[in-house]
Amino acid sequence: PPYFRDVDPNSAFGRMRTRLEPVHVEDLKAGQAYADRIPIRTDLVDLGRARTFLAVPLVKDGKLIGAFAVYRDEVRAFTPKQIELVTGFSDQAVIAMENVRLFDEVQVRTRELAQSVEDLRALGEVGQQVNATLDAVVLPVQQATAVLERIAARDLTARVTGDFAGDHGRIRDAVNAAADALSGALTEVQQATDQVSTAAEQIAEASQ
Repeated sequence: PPYFRDVDPNSAFGRMRTRLEPVHVEDLKAGQAYADRIPIRTDLVDLGRARTFLAVPLVKDGKLIGAFAVYRDEVRAFTPKQIELVTGFSDQAVIAMENVRLFDEVQVRTRELAQSVEDLRALGEVGQQVNATLDAVVLPVQQATAVLERIAARDLTARVTGDFAGDHGRIRDAVNAAADALSGALTEVQQATDQVSTAAEQIAEASQ
């Protein structure tokens, strides 16, 4: 942290930063830092009324990320058991902070995934609309093509039956009109052929 970069390397916090291990000062007032009137030491003693001091680093991946600091307002050293207890608290604090960081990352990733799902859903809806539009364009052409193929195969009953509008409706009407005209023309041709055949038979009979 920036704060620890600015402290005197010979101070309690400075030694803790350098060593990355607990620093225990039995009497802050008796140290050289207080005699030299170093502000962080004099403020701690004169304003904070601290005498015995313990600083325990919070270390993650070999880097200092914070510290636990406890003190007494009297000269009374912390026992090894107490120092061990505070050190255990610092270890748990590092784990807790890492868990919070991971949780925040998971939350961010979850929101990103939720947004991605929403985007995909919206894209799917657009795709459905595009497919519907393509169906509306392609279906009339497919029906008209199928009818023309049936007419080419001499099925003059084939017609486009879709309920189309606009240009597609005009395509339907044009194909059906052409089919009707072709059917009518072929009917007239057949009738004329029948008449010619009948006349030929009559002429043949009359000539006998």
